[in-house]
Amino acid sequence: SGYGSRSWGLEFTKAQFKKFLISNSADSLSRDYIFASDPWLFSETTKYTPSCSYEDFKQAVADGIAATKDYVFLAGSAVFGRSPNPQVDKLGKEFGTHSDLDVIIVSNRMFSQIWRQLLKA
Repeated sequence: SGYGSRSWGLEFTKAQFKKFLISNSADSLSRDYIFASDPWLFSETTKYTPSCSYEDFKQAVADGIAATKDYVFLAGSAVFGRSPNPQVDKLGKEFGTHSDLDVIIVSNRMFSQIWRQLLKA
């Protein structure tokens, strides 16, 4: 148990979760939780475990947009088990059937394509 555990998000109170977020930099949270390992949703501890692996999920997303799965990630409550959204009514809210999936796609090609479209608008 503790901050190193993949299930800690639901083991601790909202106040403890907020303290954890405040005590870590955005770089640290991104590096250690978003980009480094399987998110909470795909851990063995969740009752919402999808029927596929995290790698299969990433591949399905990548296939849908012609990208590489190595640059597809999840963020938000799917990573932590609780929402890191700083809005008072959302911070610390447990992941549940009401939750969406915040998907991050890192793609130079897609960024350039969208940027060019924005410049034409």
